[in-house]
Amino acid sequence: MSIVQPSPEAARNGPACPVCGSHASSWLCRASDYDVWRCASCATDFVDPTPTPEQLKELYDREDWFEGGEHGGYASYDAQTDSSPPWLAALIERIDSGRASPSILDIGCAYGTHLGLARSRGWGCLGVEPSKHARDTATARHPGIYFTETLEEIPPHRFDLILLLDVIEHLADPYGLFYELMAKGAIGPETVVAVTTPNARSAEALKDPGGWKYRHPPSHLTFYSGETFATLFRRLRFAKVEITGQHPSHPPEAVAPFDDETSELNASIVSQEGLLAIASGSDFAAFMQERYVPGTWSEIAAYEHRPRYAFASSLAAGKRVLDFGCGSGYGAADLAKEAAHVTAVDISEEALAYAREHHEAPNLVFERRDDLAEGLAPASFDLITCFELVEHLKRADQLRLLASLKRLLAEDGLLLISTPNPAATANYGENPFHLHEMSEVEFRATLTSIFPEVRFLGQVIAPAVTFLPDGADAQTTFSYHALSGDERPEPAVFMAVCGTKPIAAPPRPIFFDAELDYVAMRTEAIKGRNRELLGRYEIHHLKAALAAGPEADTKQGELDPEHASVQSALAAALKHSKADAQARRKAESKLIAREAELSTLQLELACTLEHSKADAEARREAERKLVARAAELSTLQSELGRALEHSKTDAEAGSETGKVPLNRETELASVQSELARMVESVESLANRLRTIETSTSWRVVTRLMPVLQLARPVLRPVARAARRLTAAGRRLRHGQPGEAPAAVTRPSLDLAFETSRVPEWHESEGRYRLRLDEGMLLKRRTVPADKAGLIAPYEVAPLRPIPPGIRRPKILHVIPNVFVGGSTQLIIDIIQHLSHDYQQEVLTSALWRGGGHVGMTVHCVTQPKADSIRDVYRLYSPDIIHVHYWGLTDDPWYKAAFDALDAIPDAKVIENVNTPVTPMVVPRVDHYVFVSEYVRTEFGSAVADSALSSIIYPGIDLSHFSKRYDGDDAKNAIGMVYRLESDKLREDAIDLFIDVIKRRPRTHAIIVGGGSFLEGYIERTIAAGVRDNFHFTGYVPYDSLPSLYDKFSIFVAPVWKESFGQVSPFAMAKGLAVAGYDVGALPEIVGRSDSFATELQDTARIIVDLLNAPQRLAEVGEHNRVRASTMFAVETMVERYDALYAMLLSGQRIECMGS
Repeated sequence: MSIVQPSPEAARNGPACPVCGSHASSWLCRASDYDVWRCASCATDFVDPTPTPEQLKELYDREDWFEGGEHGGYASYDAQTDSSPPWLAALIERIDSGRASPSILDIGCAYGTHLGLARSRGWGCLGVEPSKHARDTATARHPGIYFTETLEEIPPHRFDLILLLDVIEHLADPYGLFYELMAKGAIGPETVVAVTTPNARSAEALKDPGGWKYRHPPSHLTFYSGETFATLFRRLRFAKVEITGQHPSHPPEAVAPFDDETSELNASIVSQEGLLAIASGSDFAAFMQERYVPGTWSEIAAYEHRPRYAFASSLAAGKRVLDFGCGSGYGAADLAKEAAHVTAVDISEEALAYAREHHEAPNLVFERRDDLAEGLAPASFDLITCFELVEHLKRADQLRLLASLKRLLAEDGLLLISTPNPAATANYGENPFHLHEMSEVEFRATLTSIFPEVRFLGQVIAPAVTFLPDGADAQTTFSYHALSGDERPEPAVFMAVCGTKPIAAPPRPIFFDAELDYVAMRTEAIKGRNRELLGRYEIHHLKAALAAGPEADTKQGELDPEHASVQSALAAALKHSKADAQARRKAESKLIAREAELSTLQLELACTLEHSKADAEARREAERKLVARAAELSTLQSELGRALEHSKTDAEAGSETGKVPLNRETELASVQSELARMVESVESLANRLRTIETSTSWRVVTRLMPVLQLARPVLRPVARAARRLTAAGRRLRHGQPGEAPAAVTRPSLDLAFETSRVPEWHESEGRYRLRLDEGMLLKRRTVPADKAGLIAPYEVAPLRPIPPGIRRPKILHVIPNVFVGGSTQLIIDIIQHLSHDYQQEVLTSALWRGGGHVGMTVHCVTQPKADSIRDVYRLYSPDIIHVHYWGLTDDPWYKAAFDALDAIPDAKVIENVNTPVTPMVVPRVDHYVFVSEYVRTEFGSAVADSALSSIIYPGIDLSHFSKRYDGDDAKNAIGMVYRLESDKLREDAIDLFIDVIKRRPRTHAIIVGGGSFLEGYIERTIAAGVRDNFHFTGYVPYDSLPSLYDKFSIFVAPVWKESFGQVSPFAMAKGLAVAGYDVGALPEIVGRSDSFATELQDTARIIVDLLNAPQRLAEVGEHNRVRASTMFAVETMVERYDALYAMLLSGQRIECMGS
């Protein structure tokens, strides 16, 4: 054996194992001048001390590592690695067969070989490779795959498969990698993680630990066995772990294990040189969202949590300590290093299980309690810590807990307690787990009412400057001096030291983050920003020079002999500008935005994960019905095929004789009628499923895909047959020969590029040509994928002052989510206009992921539990409950809200029916409000007494849309503003615009909005040869809408349903004509029906006729403008709700209020 003597440093106590944390490690060997240690607890070998990150980057970032044959590297990476191991191909096949649009992340992807395999199957592929040589090679080989240098550059995304193939052994700390993945949301319960590494308990490794061929630090730092993997994945809370050996040794050898290691798993794979672990089912991401685990999330989270326990530890020496609400147990472990004994209490058994496994000490006990410590012995603790817990309790329980903790304090005992500053938590949005956050005034008043002695502190997290005295033992005192501003920084956390005897002045420590170089970070951020600005300036001049052409170049060269070198420098700037911008964004993001984004995601994901459970029942019912409909359609498909064949035969016969057989036409009409019924039924069910998907897709993986995969082979042929049959029927009736259009294929498009192209009319050519808006393209390229279309939260502010000292009636708006949209806007309009007369708050189950709406008081009950909603009703005690109803997947939550009304028997109840759905009829509802006569007529028949219902049109702020449209070429432009999804549009809705443009080529179309149909719509315009006539904007902010409406003169509504919608009144307020399909409430909104038709060709003719008749177009626009100002102004809507509230509170019977 080639074990050498340990270095002098190895004489110290064994270092902590990077996998299980045990300090019972023993020195194993020395390899390449590095000490290697062995942990018997989890059968792991590891290097300690480890090289620096800079040394490792220098090691890997060379071509010789992959192709030079040096020790620890590769002579030829391609030849020495598996191009496509059978297990990986089988795993990809298994995942691919059960999921739609799967994605893969390969960490340490080298040349991207494995990603190429997934890419060939249509997967979304991302790769991380720190080596520039390998990354450049991978990019050249796989230009369609996204490669980054670091994991930090990977956008937040939930992956189906994550690969770590011969990578994990290069990491000194495997948990850091997994924590970062989970903080990004990359690993969920459905994610499969596959890891390979050399087997450190193979026969060869056991026989000669120091001479083992894979023992080559500094490239390999941690050496794994089967037990290592079992420990690692158990601690990461993976539910399913398969560990197998690979690459059997030849011939197999029998070698005894280490005397203090006994493992059946390791013994079973001792003849295998490599290991393969495939793990799934981890809930660690959810676990760490509810409690702090050191090393997870960002440094801001560490700044909030770790210093409090360090502060407490300075007071804990020799004391009996209670850590109440210990969470993951890290703080209790810190306290145990100083205290005589620590009792750590939590209500969560899973948190305590984690704490017991990760933190062991002879003077530390973890205990589960749910009695607010009332069962513990009085006067039994000298020090109690209660950090970030009271805000999770209701007000009554907060007072009960504080009284209990006071009882537990010894005579001279101290309570250290903290709670977050609501001003700080507002940065992260509403937190559904915070039941009652206290302001500083309330925090002070509460504690001083219970404890005779209280000293208050504020935990401030801010950049600071200090002067440290020389010498390790030197002491410093703290004094505050503001470098800017007149006041001290706002504390992130309120903290207090409480007791029953006078309290000495507490210490005032300052905690430094030695790992964060703030100066370097800010300097790099500033440099990166300056490089980007300089690059933009240089690019501008380069483009100007190129646009001037060869003659200008020659002339410039004569005037400026350095022109060539300047142009070369500009070209280099162009090449590196993008990289500089990315570096700048990376540094600024880490400094400014990282914590806010992650904390918002943490809060809302926790909230919506619970909410998604409520969708399960409705989803399963919709799945069952969809499968049943798919079976019916499958049997109908053959009949459709026969009818299609008959229709073709009859068409040919009809074209020859000029007649259509009556019996065949009758049969065709019958089959078409049945088809229409079935397709409508399936579309209704599919739309319901899509609604479920949309409401939960960013929170949890879509669980409907197996059902949709089952139905898709049936639905697609039926849909194609339906289109062909409909076209054939029209030809039979009108004697029109011709073939049905071919199905449109949809290759992947660069949507950032496509939505940055604007049509411009070229008079000399008599046609439109697309111009690239480079500023827009640059803007779109710099917006992260997860932020595209993410609208900022609303700001809510009363428009009139609220009179002091007057009791205003209370209104509670009840709505399943307060995302950005029409229903939320309606609530905000009512709050802003009527806050002087009514106190108004909101009850919801889901918050907007872009952040909490400023100025809106929200109660969040995530699950459809009537008891929880009753608590909110009793707490707020509203005079009016205003339910905003849209049904569908949120029906269970609505039902719970209605069931809970027995808690407030005297409250009046309004149910607003905001979409084309049947209202939930409940005896307690005093009045129903419909958003249009169409919705009341078609869906309101369940309301037996028509006097109990009214129509109140949603109002809009016309001040943004009062200026008439005035675009340069608006008279030749048509447009629409919709979310490009199936809730209102169909996949062929764009065909109406295409038909108009083919009839009138001088017309161009502006399609405002993004969504799943965007790429398909662009493809259809390309296939039709009219792409140059279309401007697709993608998602745009609300403030941009007025300027976009200025660019066209006819608003087109190619929708298949419409209950009201605000986009048409927006157009009317601008004086635009509105035309489209005659569906839903559209004619009611416009007040006339002559701009609508049921068929595409008829609707296209109406639009073309309007464009060709400027006088009539102006008259229609003026009619619309007057109607919008008199009927759809927000002031009109608010007046009607004000009158409704007043009549309900007065006890009068409300007769039908009309419209």
